[in-house]
Amino acid sequence: MQSRTRNTCLLLSFLLGTATPAVAEVMDKDPTTDMIWRSGIVLAVLALGAGRLHPLLGVLLVLLVPNVPLGVLFEIHDPSVGPHIRAEAGMGYVFQTYAANGLVLSSYLIGGALWHRRRKSRRRAAS
Repeated sequence: MQSRTRNTCLLLSFLLGTATPAVAEVMDKDPTTDMIWRSGIVLAVLALGAGRLHPLLGVLLVLLVPNVPLGVLFEIHDPSVGPHIRAEAGMGYVFQTYAANGLVLSSYLIGGALWHRRRKSRRRAAS
């Protein structure tokens, strides 16, 4: 009986001595800035092409294609996760996420302007 008690005490002291608090990282689940930029560039090219064909295709593109930069932007503004992301990754991560989203949005707007200009020139040629 004494040996069983001793073994139990040794096991408990080992478990308590080696126990460390669990520290969960937020950024291990979020995309890297490299992934944000790559998906942002691909989406910008798709948005430019879709906007040139028809502006509503760009809206359809945003709804159907997984948008990594926009998803990260939502996570940054989430009250439960956002402060931890900013603390772990820094403000550079936030700025790059905004820049990638700005690239996609500006490409869509440029594509829509090109569509509008092409449509206007076709109307002038027809009249």
